[in-house]
Amino acid sequence: MDGGYPYTLTGQGLPKPARIIAVADVFQAMAQNRPYRASVPPLRILDLLRDKAREGKLTPRPWNWWASTRMPAGGRPAMGT
Repeated sequence: MDGGYPYTLTGQGLPKPARIIAVADVFQAMAQNRPYRASVPPLRILDLLRDKAREGKLTPRPWNWWASTRMPAGGRPAMGT
């Protein structure tokens, strides 16, 4: 089956809120400790998310917006905000 869940929607066909939530969901899943693995450091998560956006696995526009809110002037992520 081609496409994503639900209804085989992908990319721009997904509603904007769903694309934004996808970025947050992936970040949160990697940031949490799990019984089978430790949490991933925030800077590593940003690298992984950037790679997924470049590969087309995450829609780049929500990713770029989200990353920009996490990268203040010094270039270091503001993870707690």
